[in-house]
Amino acid sequence: MRDKFRGVLEWLNEGIPLNTQSNEAAKLYDATITQYVGLYDDVHVNGISGSLNKMLEEDPNFIAGKALKYGLEIMSTAETTRINKQLANNVNDLVAEVASNTNASFRDRKHVEAVFNWSRGDLIQAAQSLEDVLVEHPTDILAIKMVTDTYFFLGKQRQLRDSVARVLPLWSSKDIPLKSYLHGMYAFGLVETNFYSKAENEALKGLEYEPRDGWATHALAHVFEMEGRADEGISYMSKTLSNWKTCNLLATHNYWHWALYHIEKGELDIAAELYETEILKRTFESRAMLDIVDCLSLPYRLQLEDPIAAEKLIGSQWSRVVQLVEPHLKDHILSFNDAHFMMALCGAHKFSEAEELLESSSKAPCISGRDVNNQLLKSVLAYSREQYDLCVDNLYPIRYDLVTIGGSDAQRDVFNQLLIASALKSPKAQHRRLVEQLILERAALKPVSPLNDRLSMKISQNA
Repeated sequence: MRDKFRGVLEWLNEGIPLNTQSNEAAKLYDATITQYVGLYDDVHVNGISGSLNKMLEEDPNFIAGKALKYGLEIMSTAETTRINKQLANNVNDLVAEVASNTNASFRDRKHVEAVFNWSRGDLIQAAQSLEDVLVEHPTDILAIKMVTDTYFFLGKQRQLRDSVARVLPLWSSKDIPLKSYLHGMYAFGLVETNFYSKAENEALKGLEYEPRDGWATHALAHVFEMEGRADEGISYMSKTLSNWKTCNLLATHNYWHWALYHIEKGELDIAAELYETEILKRTFESRAMLDIVDCLSLPYRLQLEDPIAAEKLIGSQWSRVVQLVEPHLKDHILSFNDAHFMMALCGAHKFSEAEELLESSSKAPCISGRDVNNQLLKSVLAYSREQYDLCVDNLYPIRYDLVTIGGSDAQRDVFNQLLIASALKSPKAQHRRLVEQLILERAALKPVSPLNDRLSMKISQNA
């Protein structure tokens, strides 16, 4: 989406000095950041991986370049330095290099500090390091993107919003590259803090500047989801497909949002078709963690909605998709990821592996808190074993703490649906009383919702 990138002098003129003398390395640094912010692979530079590798070939001592490379690897949540020792060594070497380099800038040191803290699982301190950068360099788009991603993983919704709000007015020049993407980032933070109308305006503003901004489209998709505007969502996603599909790193997730609208409307066959033709195929091609969790969440939602229909539509796929998670069962990077891995193991009836995941997760460092993590995993496992009362007893007390596992409100809603599905099937009378109130609570937040209407009907049928 860009064909001209900033060299050393151009970066310096924008107040961001780079510790490289190589114009080509500086331009490839810009090209990588552009792809990361725009969520696409530019074939002209061989994608993010190609531009990173070429950048470090041009300047192997480029501190900011190495911080970018290792930071993106770690923030993918598909790699952990606890297991990938080469990555751990690379990060430690970079920390030592910055410590011994008297010419390293404040920005360099803080970006390296952020990567180091991310590698240790200290995301809160990593975010603070990036916020420190933004006080000095409010137009550092890399720091903005990385800190918002970090807050997303932490479930820090207000911080996700405010980290963009406090710098957006300081981007006074319209000529600073990538400025338009700030509107989509801000829109997403607004969605997650329930400012839906303002979020819609910001997303549309970003799309006015750059129609191919997949993240702005994504923020708008959230607005439609949270406000129960499923028909608008389906119409918008279909009409703008050629634009947002350009962002290959986010396209699977946007297809996932499209499928959610059809689940909301009870059109499970259409959702399953989107799953088969787009989500499943793209996930096996990318193996990206964002795609993997979507590839697990969607069939799980279909099962919660209608187990018999889901089995006919995509039940056979669990044995395939579980292969995506098996290489990551010892990672324990995010509770959000582990909970989705548990869905896959239970869907494929791999209960011994599910028990092992629960056991190993209980001993691993946990960003969101061990109690929340363990109870969530136990809930998913209990439901699959038809221990519905146990699922409710584990899940209900932590439902307001689930924000700490990261992800969006829309993504975490699968656990609200799990709680309701369990309470509907629980033999305990108090759970049957609870479920009516849970559905009333959903209706208050989303008055127009065919899904909520169907859940209410299930209560009547069970009475």
